[in-house]
Amino acid sequence: MGRRRSERGPWEAERWDEPRGPRWVKVGQAQEDEDSIPVGRSRKADAKKGGEYTRIRLQFDDADTAFILGRGGKTKHKIARVSGARLELHERNNTVEVIGSEEACARAKKYISLVQAQRVGPVHVDDSHDEGDLTMMDVPHNCVAFVTGAGGNFLRTCEEEWGTLMFFCDYQSPGLTGDRREVHVERGESLVELSLAIFGEPWGRAGAELKIMAAIEAKSPGHYTSGVGDVISPEEGWAVDTMPLTGDELSFALGKEGATRRKLANASGCILEYIGQVAYMAGVHAERQRARDLSAEWIRMDYINWLKQQRIGPVYIDLTGRSDASEVKVPRELTGILKGTTLRDIEHETETFCFLEGDVDSSERLLIFGASRGRRQAERKVQELIRVRPPRQPNQDQPWGEVERLGNGENQPMVKVEIRTGHAICQSLEKEKLQAIQQACGARLTQQGTENVLIQGYSSQVNLAKKQLQEYIFGLKVDEEFTTPSGVPFHVFIAKAADGTASILEEVRNRTRVRVQVKQAEKKIILSGIFSVEGLTFQGISPEVPTFHLGISKVVSNARRDLQMFLSSFVTHEVHLQKEQLEKVSALGKQRFPKLNNFRHLVTAQINKEQLKLTLSGAPDAVGEARDAVDSLFKKEDWTMPTADMPSKAPHCRRWKLSFASKHSMSRSGKVDAEGAGPDKGGARRDPRTAEIMQLSEMDSAFILGRGGKTKHKIARVSGAALELHEHNCTVEIVGPEPERRRARKYINLVRAQRVGPVHVSQEHDDGDLTMIPVPSNCVGFVTGSQGNFLRLEELLSTELFVSGEE
Repeated sequence: MGRRRSERGPWEAERWDEPRGPRWVKVGQAQEDEDSIPVGRSRKADAKKGGEYTRIRLQFDDADTAFILGRGGKTKHKIARVSGARLELHERNNTVEVIGSEEACARAKKYISLVQAQRVGPVHVDDSHDEGDLTMMDVPHNCVAFVTGAGGNFLRTCEEEWGTLMFFCDYQSPGLTGDRREVHVERGESLVELSLAIFGEPWGRAGAELKIMAAIEAKSPGHYTSGVGDVISPEEGWAVDTMPLTGDELSFALGKEGATRRKLANASGCILEYIGQVAYMAGVHAERQRARDLSAEWIRMDYINWLKQQRIGPVYIDLTGRSDASEVKVPRELTGILKGTTLRDIEHETETFCFLEGDVDSSERLLIFGASRGRRQAERKVQELIRVRPPRQPNQDQPWGEVERLGNGENQPMVKVEIRTGHAICQSLEKEKLQAIQQACGARLTQQGTENVLIQGYSSQVNLAKKQLQEYIFGLKVDEEFTTPSGVPFHVFIAKAADGTASILEEVRNRTRVRVQVKQAEKKIILSGIFSVEGLTFQGISPEVPTFHLGISKVVSNARRDLQMFLSSFVTHEVHLQKEQLEKVSALGKQRFPKLNNFRHLVTAQINKEQLKLTLSGAPDAVGEARDAVDSLFKKEDWTMPTADMPSKAPHCRRWKLSFASKHSMSRSGKVDAEGAGPDKGGARRDPRTAEIMQLSEMDSAFILGRGGKTKHKIARVSGAALELHEHNCTVEIVGPEPERRRARKYINLVRAQRVGPVHVSQEHDDGDLTMIPVPSNCVGFVTGSQGNFLRLEELLSTELFVSGEE
């Protein structure tokens, strides 16, 4: 493995060596029955089987630690996935702990050193790096940008899909002196090529290489496929077959957004990639007992040929001797429910290839191809659709609750259920998808107003439709527009700090995992997130129409809230000057302010010569830093320290700012203190951040963590301290200055008390962060809301709410 491709032309059988070990498949694919497609193990499984683990601690500087972590921790997870080791990164002391087998730890160290080298210059790779996990391929210089993609997105996508680690590098091998080589092609032209190193398991490297080849072929047609014909390898082990396709055949075999290609690859168990108009199929033969019937190569080609033939007319398939196929009888009147989206969804979920034999409009025979486990799953899904689907849809005028005997012999009542999705989800539902669910389940789905979906039908139909609607909402993407205020320059959101600290938009994206699209010309930010159903709560608003409430994740709303609170945290300092000071302060603003680390968050820095006043406005970190610069000038010139008007800000704005800074290091000198007064004239700063440990019981530990970690994050947000819960020893680590740690301790104790009974709050708990509101006893249930949902407006207002017991 790892051999270089010396020249272009027809594909050579030795392009990849056969993977080490008897059989390999994609990471995570399960072991099948004896008659199924052979599979292997991932490195993670091998590491677990290896027995003893090794621990290695590596020391880095700040920049390397951040680079190894990557945006959102992606680089760290990528190294762990490819190496098979577990990585624990400790940002406080800039160390990385590598845990796993000796081989996995060695691979992880190698990958970390390569990532570390990538930060400062080209990556140098030689033969010593190849430990059976390296493939080198050449990329024409004019294709490098195309293969890399905008911001490296295409390479990152390949790494994610195939579980690999990829670098453009300076390849050092005998006879080569650098990463640029001149390769002379048949036309006599000179082409410079760069080396691309692919690290990972054999299967993943092969898939990634084919993916890169497809990109190169798209940029330079004929680079790989010139002269490539229809090739079937006689090898029983690892091999690559090719099959040219016409333009129409390619379009049909590719499918919408590559769905058909993925379906064929999953069902056949091989790597399938279309390079130009040639299908490349890479993989191993089935075991010998399956080879007696039909080789895996012919199976893979059959799927594509059937699709090609189906475009011309009905296709009938003989399953005699096939061990990769199952048959399901479908009532002719129900054939329609197994066409289009429904069948494609079943294929995607079960990694099978489903085929209606003969006339697709009246076929009674559904053929399912793939591994035995996937076929069984697909059969169950199809049988469930057939079982709940009556010969006709219910009559809309039929009385609800009336029991009718269906064609399958079951007595089922007519029911209707209202799903309360909320405005945001309801607006994002596609009518075509609702119609597809309706066609698949037999129930009627109609949108009621702007917040509800009504499902009507027999009970089994409604239950199935409800389940499919939930699954649809699981992956629903919702976009929301955030328009920036006219008085705030757009660069405030997108500019990085002078020291390279991420922009506020990047901070919010990393914190909330929202997707961000910037429309700078329109001064708009598009926030995109995926709604996920966290649970269903039942509330009967009438006996005949129960209502189910969908709880949705707060990805988009959290991002919007953070941006709004960032804006609401802005402060204004009006510094009073003397007339003789104007010139030097003006020069300071022109020369020094643009070099400030947080200049990007400084909205206004303006001198009013008539009122002898310097106005500084923006985020507290920027205003504080600018004010420090002004104070330094006054000290240098031996002037009396200036007076300033500093309008106070709402407590929740200050609290959010401090909490956000504690996690993401946004605030530096001059940030707002606990009382909102900013830095004093003496240059005093907040208390240093220290840590303390609180011991909890096992029940308290789970209660303070909360569902999905929400309670812990809420306490951290309101107190301003950073909380780290260690469940293995039931302790919570509180990090921050003393005022923040004191608030966090108080909130933790109140939450602990809430678990076992009423919370008792008195004026002793008031550290300037408490408001008490009397609530009539007959309103407590209403104020609390269903399962406390109304009180959860804490998240919107960055507060902590308790219903206190009697003192």
